[in-house]
Amino acid sequence: MFENNKTAVTDSLLPRAAFHPFPGFCERESWNALPVELSDFLIRKGEGYLGYDWPVPLASMYMEFCRNGNRTHYEQLIFQRRRLPLQYLVAAECCEGKGRFVDDIINGVWATLDEASWVVPAHNNPFITTGRMRPLPDTEDPDSRYIDLFAAECGAVLAWVYACLGQQLGEQAEQVPKRLLGELERRIFTPFLQHKDFDWMGYHGSPVNNWNPWILSNILTAAGLACMDEQERAAIIAKCIDCLEFFVNGYAVDGGCDEGPGYWNAAGGALFDCVDILCDLTGGRVESLWQDEKLHNICTYICKMQISGRYFVNYADASPVIFPDAQLIYRIGRRLGDRLMTQMGAAAYQQAREQGRAWEMNGVSCQIYRRMKAFFADRELAAEGRAAYPLVREAWFAGIQVMAARMQAGSSEGLYLSAKGGHNGESHNHNDVGSFLVYCDGKPVVVDIGLGVYEKNTFNERRYEILQMQSLYHNLPVIWTEDGPCGQCPGREYAAEDVFWQADDRSAVLRLDLRHAYPASAGIVNWKRSFTLDRVREQVVVADDFRLARPAKAGFVLMTPVKPVWEDHTLTVTIDGETAVSIRCDQSLCAETEPFDTSKDAKLTASWGSRLYRTVLRTAGPVEQGSFSLVFTKA
Repeated sequence: MFENNKTAVTDSLLPRAAFHPFPGFCERESWNALPVELSDFLIRKGEGYLGYDWPVPLASMYMEFCRNGNRTHYEQLIFQRRRLPLQYLVAAECCEGKGRFVDDIINGVWATLDEASWVVPAHNNPFITTGRMRPLPDTEDPDSRYIDLFAAECGAVLAWVYACLGQQLGEQAEQVPKRLLGELERRIFTPFLQHKDFDWMGYHGSPVNNWNPWILSNILTAAGLACMDEQERAAIIAKCIDCLEFFVNGYAVDGGCDEGPGYWNAAGGALFDCVDILCDLTGGRVESLWQDEKLHNICTYICKMQISGRYFVNYADASPVIFPDAQLIYRIGRRLGDRLMTQMGAAAYQQAREQGRAWEMNGVSCQIYRRMKAFFADRELAAEGRAAYPLVREAWFAGIQVMAARMQAGSSEGLYLSAKGGHNGESHNHNDVGSFLVYCDGKPVVVDIGLGVYEKNTFNERRYEILQMQSLYHNLPVIWTEDGPCGQCPGREYAAEDVFWQADDRSAVLRLDLRHAYPASAGIVNWKRSFTLDRVREQVVVADDFRLARPAKAGFVLMTPVKPVWEDHTLTVTIDGETAVSIRCDQSLCAETEPFDTSKDAKLTASWGSRLYRTVLRTAGPVEQGSFSLVFTKA
């Protein structure tokens, strides 16, 4: 995709002085033309940071990750400095144009330039081969400078500050823009061109995840706006194109993201940002990029994974409740001519306006290029008026083996089913091959626990000690061996096979065999699982047919947001005291339910409250073969 357009991009690059994707401070007419509500919002936000006392990131706080695994204390402080105050101060000054915010902007820029590193502690060890963690960043050796997500993001924000207000800041102190450009060169441009050993670049040959387009979108922004050497700038953009090709090559043509919708803002959404920037950098001379089928599918994946207003399919590390970037979705729809994305963006925008979130600059969507494009397209989106979420009837992503289906398009009423095959070597992997979700009337019934707060063990060899990463805490089969309950193992070799998908007006069906998702010690000869959304009978059926090499107790786990009632071999799950779903089980199974505490994890609490419930259904005694079924019906 990108490789075929690389020459067209590099031959058509606009010089930095002619690259003008959004207005600078001096273009008062453009800033004054912003909707009054938006301009007033940004000025109010900026006023909240007048006289701001910029917090100091202490070395001891940076060292906490190495010492005890805590990464949130330092990250929260850094994001508190970088993401909100500086961006809102600059946006407020550009809107108001009176110089009232300039000193605080200088303070924010200078404080950011004073940071020893823009890389957060959890990402501070990319070159260590000794196995010893570094408690602090190396500030002396230029060869050890790394670029992580937040260093790139920081570089893009500073480049935007320079592009918008560089002249005004220089009138107060010429050292500010001069030092800003120097630090961009030292921390972003030089190490990017110098290295091919940053994993996220893709030169190692393995698939890359959201880090790739998220970082590259920010590097393209920084280089486009603030790289003074035109030859170096062209080299940076050309290398970005090479790296983007590695990202796209990791996707199937259907555009399915194994990281899930929760990472789409930083994956498929950031890929759109990259193509958008490349088109702007060339004055629109590579518009043919938008015709690529895979790009279209990667960008529109998010629309196909929406369950209801705030709920999305959430396998792996994804959260069940997300708020994807409404303006970005709308702009993708307009650019690609995709009516469903345009409709989804308009609906999400109205919801965000009602909740006061529409113009916020925090979160992953703080990608500054994206924010500025959104601000200057706000009037068009606001004019769309009310819209309903499109709620696609069914979707199948063969590349990641994920399905989703509802009773009828455009409605969250009734039962909704999603299930997955795939393998256990995915990005942000959980051991969840063969797991599934059931929702009813847009509310969760059988769920995936999802993403907790990142900690030291989240991305190391102890990852699968975390309970929600284990198959025993997903909606999956379990075999009880002499050593206890046996679940799935991590690794690409642990995968589904014999996968079959079919959908029509009457039903949606996924079938697969899970035998190779489990270790040999489980003794599985075969474990065939099928998922059916029956639109005629208005029910969901999950059926297992299995054979074991030796007799053992067998069964499966169900995770629910509330405690189910077990009576007459039926589980009843009642959500919000009104929506009830009955789950009819086989006579051979007995059920035990236990709480799963989520109260100590802020992310899990935000999704589920203080607890979930884990129900284990299993045979009373050892069996060598058998069949189970669960029949879900709206009560």
